Order: sequence, then structure tokens, then C-alpha cells
Amino acid sequence: MIAKLTRKAALIAVAALALSSCSFLGKDYGMASEEGIAKIKELIAANVKLDECKIYRLEWKEDDNDRKLENILTQININYIDKSNDEYVINITNVKGDFVATEPDCMSEDKYSYEMTKGIDLNTITYDYIQKLTDDALEVFKQEEDSEIYELKSAEEYRFYVSPVSITTSPDKKNADWFKKSHETIDVSFALNFINKEENPEVKGRHIWTNYYSIPFTVDENGAVIYDEDAI
Repeated sequence: MIAKLTRKAALIAVAALALSSCSFLGKDYGMASEEGIAKIKELIAANVKLDECKIYRLEWKEDDNDRKLENILTQININYIDKSNDEYVINITNVKGDFVATEPDCMSEDKYSYEMTKGIDLNTITYDYIQKLTDDALEVFKQEEDSEIYELKSAEEYRFYVSPVSITTSPDKKNADWFKKSHETIDVSFALNFINKEENPEVKGRHIWTNYYSIPFTVDENGAVIYDEDAI
């Protein structure tokens, strides 16, 4: 796995936070912190009518610019279906400490069934669960040769997805066991960023450039965390 990693470079101005960190400067939230998970749910509730809509895709990401590897919750993307079978997308971005949401963008290409789509239960996304995912991923990574020279710096992203059901799905198909299973299973994937402790950061002007390695993981049908080979 380590041999397959692609090295990336990040402009680092401040030391990175721990994954379970609280806030930064009072307004930023750790990607996998208890406060961060609570903030995500708060922002979803403020922008999506959860009693009238079903979320089928939820992902949150860290900063991808000059605060890369600081493990700061920066972007939240939500796809959902309302009772009229219309699909919407909302993006929420951390702008200088304040979270700003876009207006719901109606996607006209596809029509998904509100009734037949399972939707993601936000109650299953807890701080303890996210921490377990991260801990299990670290245990998987530790099995790699030379893993001890790598240090976890941040979470790149976390993603939850359930396949929505098209309104054109035939009754025979939607009642089939294989179809139900494929559309009721929540796909969980995430990526963690590591640095090689034997590689020195490079100073350019007033900034520090640090190489990092983003490793994708997923959860298999048995609930075990494994490498996401499709994302490598």
C-alpha cells in the first residue's frame, strides 16, 4: 500500500491539530472532534428540512488551501430528496470561521423516489463511530512495512452514501432482495493524511511546504475498515 501512495505537497503556515482537537481560534472545528460532528448536524438541521427530506449523500472535508493538514472542518456537501421526488444539493463552507451555505440547487437530470430511498440516519453518525473508524484505519495502516516512519496529520474527508432509488424502478426490481440490499446499505469511506517523518519540510519565503500522503479507506460488508482499492 505505501508503495502505491501518491505524494502531494501542502502549504503549511501553522502546526497541525490532532484529530480529536476542539476548536481553533474559537470558531474552527476538528474533522473528527465531538464538537465538529455536532456542528455538522447543527448545520444540516438549519439548512435541510429533515422531516420532509431524505439525505442520501453526506460528506465533509478539511481545508484544501493554505490551512491544509490542520484538520479543520471546512466543507460540508449534502445531497437530499424531498417529498416531491426532487433532488437538491447544498454546500456549506467555512469562510474565515463562519459557515456559509449555498442556496439549495435542484438537480434536474435525475428523479429519485423519496418513498423508496432509505436515506441516511444522522443518529448513526456519532463521535464514537467516527473515532472508531479512524482508530481501525490506523490499525490497518500499522500492518504495513515502514509504517512507523509515517505520522497521522489530518482527516482528508469522511463520506456517507446510500444509493437512491429511481422513480422509474419497476415493482419487480425494487422488491428483489439483491436490489433492496444494494439500496439499503450505507457506504462509508474516508481518507487520512500522513506525513513521512524522514522527509523534511521545505521553506520557501515565509511559508513551509510539507509533503503528505492521503490514504483512502472504506468499510466492507462486515463492518471492517479496509483500504479503498477503488480510490487508489
